Amino acid sequence: MSQNPPRRRVLNKITSPQPQSPSLFSASEQETENEKDIDFVETEQEEDVDDGILQSDWGNEPKEQEDVQEIPLDHDVHGQMYNSTMIAFGQQFLSGKVITTKELVDMKERILSSGQRLEKIPLWLDVSPPTDECANSLEEVFGLHPLTIDDWFTPDTREKAAFFENYFEISVVEMRYMENTNILNTYLLNIVIKKNVIITVHSEPIAAVNDVRIKIKDKYKGTFPSAHWVLYAILELIISNFNLLNERLYSDVYNIEQLSLVLLRDDQDEFLGRIGDLKKRASLLQFLVSPKKSFLRFILKSKSNMVSKNLKIYLRDILDDTVRLLEKLSSLTHSIENHQETYLAKISLSVNRYSEEENLLMKKFGAIATLFLPMSFIAALFGMNVTVPGQDNPSLVWFFVILSLCLVWMIVGVIFFKIYKWF
Repeated sequence: MSQNPPRRRVLNKITSPQPQSPSLFSASEQETENEKDIDFVETEQEEDVDDGILQSDWGNEPKEQEDVQEIPLDHDVHGQMYNSTMIAFGQQFLSGKVITTKELVDMKERILSSGQRLEKIPLWLDVSPPTDECANSLEEVFGLHPLTIDDWFTPDTREKAAFFENYFEISVVEMRYMENTNILNTYLLNIVIKKNVIITVHSEPIAAVNDVRIKIKDKYKGTFPSAHWVLYAILELIISNFNLLNERLYSDVYNIEQLSLVLLRDDQDEFLGRIGDLKKRASLLQFLVSPKKSFLRFILKSKSNMVSKNLKIYLRDILDDTVRLLEKLSSLTHSIENHQETYLAKISLSVNRYSEEENLLMKKFGAIATLFLPMSFIAALFGMNVTVPGQDNPSLVWFFVILSLCLVWMIVGVIFFKIYKWF
């Protein structure tokens, strides 16, 4: 795949090597420059081009760089009527402290005046919901790209991983049931990783983020091992939550299977509606888990030194869980479809059986009508105002002759229909 020279120079500028990020469980551990990425074995053939970016360009030193003017994005047009809450974990603040943008700016000035770099200090900022003022402060303090800020205010941002000059960003969706309902809802979480600094931004409460915050307070006494550990913990909890949703679906499918054995005829519409709801939920889960597999593969295949070796090991574990979850969802979808097809076949057989019984009943009515046909004919014939045989004869001979003929006809007819099993 060929690219024109200006495009390659811009790409190389964006993806030039940066100092290695800390390992997953130690903020001070660094990787050596000559350390190679771990091997990653894939079960599917994938191209080297992900989202239009060549993997071979990651980490290459540019021979020539050009000054490219950034495209400004005006994100001060959202008009939020609420205030943003920023919760900080790290050495500079009491863990779990709600801070203001002014305190964040003061922290940066204090760190820079001491001769340190901001991204070297372990820090986790949880922002909810994002506002223009907060976004501007974070953009200025951490040097974030305008596209990253724009993603925070886009509710339908797709799940993805994006690498910038000195940090990378992940957009991921969490799904859970609304309280006391059987309705699934999605919640978008944006994560920015810049060495030892991690920023999580969301408009709605995220269960995984809350669980990690509680774990930090209870287990780690307010501190956290590293930004990569926070990233792994959040992604692992999100995938675990999808596994719980999958188990609940399995339970519902089992209940449907048991219900189909004792279902009454009047409940068929409700049963088909429940199967349709299960198919919809399974398809939605599969639709939301698939992008996670894609961006995890993209991160693991990247050669950017912003993703440490230890982080890749743990992300590969999450990828394995994601692939296994997709396999379960695929199997569950096929199981639901099989239950639906089996039930529809059962309904079809039942309809055919009722139709056959109706045909047998109509055959019996036809045989009975055939037996009484001579009587009806004679009654109609002698009931006309015309001269008929025996009309002037006062004897009852004609009556008994006609009645005997009808009885003989009925006896012969019954024997005939019995032989051919019409009765």
